[in-house]
Order: sequence, then C-alpha cells, then structure tokens
Amino acid sequence: ALLKLQIEAEVREIMAEKKNKVPPWAISKVSHGSGSQLPSAAERKSLLKFSEHIQPLGHTDLQETADNIKTLITLRRPGRALKQMESLPNFSKELQKYIYKTIQKEAEGVKVEKEIAPGEFNRETLRSFSYQSYHEKVLATTPLLSAAITGAVSNLSFEEFQSPSRKGFGGSRKDETISLKPVICQTAARLLHNKHPRSVTQIQCLNSALNTVQHIPGKAISLANGLGDCFSQKTSIKLVENLVVGHDAEVIEMRNKVENLWKEEDSKRLRRTKATEVGSGGFSIFSDNVGKVVTPRHNTGLDNQGHYLQMTITLAAQNRIPSSHMSDKPLLLPSEVNYFPTAADIQRMSLWMKHWIAQQMTKYHSAFKSCAKYIRPPGVKFSQKMSQKSKVTVLALDLEDPASSAGMINVGKKLVPYLPTLPSNRKQKCPVFGDQGFFERGYHSSWALCGEKKLEDRLDGLLFLPQEWHKKKEDLYIYNETFNLTHQIIQAGTLQNIKSSFNHNKASKDVSHFYASWDLMFVTTLINLLQLVSMTSGKEMGNVDASYSEEEFNNLVLEVFKELNPFSKWEPVFSKEESENLFNFPEVPDSDETDEPEDEVLDFHKDLIFRGVLQCAQKLATQFGDCHALISFWKNSLADYHGAKKWKYRIAAFTKVAAAEGVFGEKIKTDSVFNCLINDQGLSDSNIDGDLKVEHVNKMFKAGLLNLAGNYTEENLRRVALSMDLGKILEDKLYPNYVDSEESAFNIHLGHRDVDWSDQVEKGVADVKDQKIFEHSPGRTVQGYKKTSPVDVKALKKFIKKQSKELKLHIQETF
Repeated sequence: ALLKLQIEAEVREIMAEKKNKVPPWAISKVSHGSGSQLPSAAERKSLLKFSEHIQPLGHTDLQETADNIKTLITLRRPGRALKQMESLPNFSKELQKYIYKTIQKEAEGVKVEKEIAPGEFNRETLRSFSYQSYHEKVLATTPLLSAAITGAVSNLSFEEFQSPSRKGFGGSRKDETISLKPVICQTAARLLHNKHPRSVTQIQCLNSALNTVQHIPGKAISLANGLGDCFSQKTSIKLVENLVVGHDAEVIEMRNKVENLWKEEDSKRLRRTKATEVGSGGFSIFSDNVGKVVTPRHNTGLDNQGHYLQMTITLAAQNRIPSSHMSDKPLLLPSEVNYFPTAADIQRMSLWMKHWIAQQMTKYHSAFKSCAKYIRPPGVKFSQKMSQKSKVTVLALDLEDPASSAGMINVGKKLVPYLPTLPSNRKQKCPVFGDQGFFERGYHSSWALCGEKKLEDRLDGLLFLPQEWHKKKEDLYIYNETFNLTHQIIQAGTLQNIKSSFNHNKASKDVSHFYASWDLMFVTTLINLLQLVSMTSGKEMGNVDASYSEEEFNNLVLEVFKELNPFSKWEPVFSKEESENLFNFPEVPDSDETDEPEDEVLDFHKDLIFRGVLQCAQKLATQFGDCHALISFWKNSLADYHGAKKWKYRIAAFTKVAAAEGVFGEKIKTDSVFNCLINDQGLSDSNIDGDLKVEHVNKMFKAGLLNLAGNYTEENLRRVALSMDLGKILEDKLYPNYVDSEESAFNIHLGHRDVDWSDQVEKGVADVKDQKIFEHSPGRTVQGYKKTSPVDVKALKKFIKKQSKELKLHIQETF
C-alpha cells in the first residue's frame, strides 16, 4: 500500500509536467502541497528516470504501473522489482534498515549452535578445523552477513560468491589466485564474537593460541582481545596448556605402527613395503642441553647470586628414509671397517669442492659470468626424499643436566618408552644425535647400565651418536688454529688482514661466534681463490666475459683444483698407482734441484684455500642432502682430529664411521647416514644438520622464556617448550593459501640469506695481487705456519685397533 501511494505521487507529478509543460523546478503545489519546498535535484533526476522507464512500456495508468511491480513480485522476481525500486527517494535508507534488522536476526541465530568453549579446545579440535568447513557454516547461518563481507572484498560475480578469491599482491606468484575464505571467516567471527562472545569462539581460540606461541606482546593481545579477534592473555595461556596435552601423540602413533609392522608381517619383503607407509618408517631423536641464567627479582638469598638452570630439550623427526623394517643385528665387526677415505670418498669430496669453486667463479669473477649455466650439483642418492619437508616434534623438556651421569640417565629413561618393542621383547635401536659432550655422556651411561633388568633402567634401544654441525664448528676451530696467525695483519689475503680491513670484529679464534667466524673464513677463502683463478686463467677481475665453452670451463675448474694439492695428506694410504690416479701430483724434482728454498707464503695461501673450500663444500653437501659425502668428510677429519690432538672428536669420528658402515646394524646404518639431517623448507638444497635444528629450537625456547618474567616453574618451562610445535600447525591452519596448490600465501623461509661479498672481494683481490702472493718466490717464510704433513698412518691404526676392541665389547654387552 505504501509503495502504491508513492508511485501515485510520482506519476501525478510527471503527468503534470508533461501536460502543462512546466519545468520540474517550477512545480511546488502540484505534488508537494501548499507551503512545501521545491524538489531537490536528486529527486527531480529520479522522477525523470522513472518516467523514461515507464513511458516506452505505455503505462499511462497508475493502476497498471502498480500492477506491474505487483506482478514481478508475484512471479518471484524480487531482483527486478528491487531494480525498479532503486529510483525511489527513500530506497537506500529503507534497504539499509532492512539489512540491519535481518543481520540482527541472523546474529541472534548463532546462539542456537554454540561453538566449542575455550576450556574444551584441544588438539583434536585443532586438527579438524579448516577455513573450508567454517566458511560453509558461515554461508548457512549468516548468509546476508557473508554476502556483505564477500561483496566488499571480492570483484567476482554473485554466481562465484561461494568460492571467493583474488589475485596475489605481487612478486613471482602475482598471477596465482589467493583464497578469500580466511578473510571472510575471520571478519565474520570477529563481528559475531563481539555480539555473542560465548557463542562464537573457534577462530578466537586459534588466534589466541597462535599469539601465545609466537610470544606476541601483552599490549597487542589486549588490543586484539578488545576487537574480538582473540581472548585475554590468561585465557590464551590456558588454551595452550590444553593443546600441549598429547604433544607426543604422533611419536606414539609411529611407535605403535612399527610394533604392528613387526607383529603382523613375517616376511622381510612385506615389512619393507609396509614401512614406506606414512608414519611407519620410524623416527630419529635429536637432543641437547639448554642453559639459562636465572636472576631473581629480589635477592633474598644468602649469596645474592643468580643461578644457572640446566635443562635438556629433545626433538623427534620422522625418518624420510624408512628404516623401521631393518634389523639391529650388526653387519660387521668394528675391526673390519675401513676408517680411512677410499678412492670413492676422495672423488665424492672432490666433486663438491669443484662444484663450490665453479659457483664462486661464476658469481664473482666477471670473465666467467656466462658459465653459470654449466653448473650442476653432483648426484645425490634419494634426492627426492631428501627434498621432502621433515616432520619434527618437540618430544620432551627435562629439568636435568645431561652433562652429569645422573642427569643423562634420567633423560634416557624418559625416552626409552617411546621406542618400539620388538617381538624379542627388546627395544628397537634408535639413534640419539647430539653434540660431542652429549654423545660421550650418553655412550658411557648406556654402557654402565647394560646389566640392569628393566628396559628403561638399562636405556635399552638408545644409541648415542655425534652430529654434523658441531663437527663443522670443531673443523673451523682447527682451521683458525692453523691459519689465524699473529703478526699477519699487513699481509694481504690472511685472516688477520681481512678481519682488520673489513671489520669482522665478532669473528674469534675460538669460534665463540660461529657465524661471524664462518663469514671471515668464507670471504678469506673467496679472495684467495679468485686471485688464484686469475693467475691460472690469465683473466683478471673486471675483464669482459670470456665466453668459455662448457669443456673449457670444466677444465679450468679442474686445473684450479689441482693447484691446491687436494688431499695430499692421504697419499701414504694409497698405492703409488692409486695416488697417481687420484692426486696427479707434479713430478718431484731431482736431488740436484731440491736445494732451492720453498715458498712458504704460496704454500700457506694454497693450503688456506684448500681447507676453506673443503669446509664450504661440506656445508654444500649437507644442504643438498648428500649423506654419503658427509661420511667421507668424517673420514677425512679423523686425521685432522688426531693431528690437532682433539681426542674426543677423534673418538666421535671413529664411532660415526663405524655406525655408517653397519657395525650397529642395518637400521642404525641407514639412520646415521640419511636420517641425521632435517629439511625445514622442503627444497632440494634446504637440508640442515639435526643438531643445528636443535640449536634453532633452543634459541626460540629462550626467546619464549622472556615472557615468563622470571617465573621459571617446571610447568611454565614445559609449556613454552612443548608449544613450539603448535606455531607451525596454527600457521598452516590460519594463514591464507593459494587456491590451486593450497600452499600458504605467506611462507616465512627461515635460514641465512645469500650474502653478496663483492665489495670486500674486489678490494681484497686487488691487495693480494699487489703483494704478489701467488707469484712463486723461493725463500719466503710464514712465522708459526705448520705445513700440512702426510697422515701418521701407524699412529692412527694403533688408535683404531684399540678403539675397535672397546667398541666390540660395548656392542656385545649393550646389544
């Protein structure tokens, strides 16, 4: 009826204008009555638009016009009826009022089906959540609200309303489509939570947990809580405590699968097939100590000193190379293992060294820029599996000091129940990787308890092994002891000179700052290498591209590599024929020509390059997951530890090589070689050492302790440690993703960026060239330099014989 009256008034006005030919702005009393104001410009425009619409249809009668709109509504054409009503003066306001009241009713409806209470939110609820299901729920319960939000953020047609998306912001993936469901779900949840805080809670629980595990400041949480995005900090902590319960569920599930594999399958072939299933391939353990200085807020004690809190943090990583189906029976005795590098080991290490040399030549030397297309990494066994992203779980945090025997025993007893029990009622062997100290203490603790009756008491199944990153750190320490000599600050191309010239002030001889010391070694090696390349090729830095063919470039890389006399210390291990094939040393001069004094400066810098390239190649092999090459590097380092009198690392290298050869069984052989690395990013070159991953977790754990404000109770410490896994799970659940690949649109790639040393390299190479470091000049000496000597094979064999007997006894008593 109201609509009919409005139409009658407008038609009356239009007819008066047409009949009397009076301009619209001159009409005052015809349609508005006595004393009313003239119509506004907007009103006149809408009336004219309406008249133009009805005139072609021939609707001269008011009743016919009203009947037309009535017919549209009767025929269930509300869209077209609304389109005609858009011209009405009060249409926008009335529509706004209608939407307002309708959404109010929709919002009231969420009280009928309440979401989960924060106190009941757990890991099962977390796993079951997805934006897809939540969006479907929003569409069903609040269709008008979801339509309003979607229309505001999407340019898609209404027919595509249920699958909202947009193009990426920019970058290499700007053409890919990003789902808008996370935006719509988060916005709807925020609005509805403000109206009914106890009914709409699921997304708020997820946001609260993510804020807590990411250590968001309290003020930021208060703001988000006020806006309806999350709960208070106190409630958020309780949420995380609920989620921490069952943190080890995935490890227990893997354990049960392995136990069932051995119970149900008698055939080795069937066990091998079943081990390839998800979660059935077993897991490896990585552990390290964590130290934290506790400074009390009020010094009420008698000594008024802070205390050092000792803890042990343990990670479990699912094996990318399945090993659960393999036997624990030793494949050979320790005395039957060849602990020296073989010809295959030398070739494998040489491939990675030449690969690294080629990379740096094409990156920093202008004459070889175009040769980058020739560079391909050496082949890697299980390359696809080593490229897979690792599944890592924080297994435990113990307030025990693993440096003490009692602490290590308590840590080990808590790990034994996680190991699968075989039909023989023994625990399946599982490697526990750690640094040299952790390995040593665990090795002796398990041996000391081998006579206990209970499996837990004798640490049955735990096999402690050394890890890769601490080996690299020790190698760098030996490198500094050899080449970081005093009184070399003015000699170009030396560690002291480059440290002083380019302000590598954090680098230290004792490698207390590992990455600063590594950078100094890296840039020093690079400067000397590039000048050697220039001397060998005749192409100076800054020359135009030489346009080498692939064969010419590979020959040049090989020539530069041979200049370093690679692995010459191992010559006594090989026969004369093998040495000629492997090393291709220059001929030894006759006795009449040996009176000429040596050039120690040239030998020093070539040796410095070789040892630096060796370490960089080792890191490169780690990143690509060439685990066989890593064992070759362990064999090579055995002689270095012996020569530098690093007795504990010499034992660690011996044990690592023995495990890799099968002394502890086929399973430990596979785990110690392949499952000692962790891949955080899922790329072909993003593998890192397992103990380095633990160091990263330690750093995140200590950062989380800052929010405790000194309240270091056991409950709080474990909550912070065990909740670190939740961060990745919550990010996968909450971050927007690409529609096609379902990959997160906001991936955070951890790791060190690719540094460009061009400025330092250019200046350093010029200094080395000016001082003619690589021009042979007999008689030059280097104070304090000890030239690399051949391996003391006799002494090493004596050590190996003694250690083999001890390891054989250890295996007999503990296995």
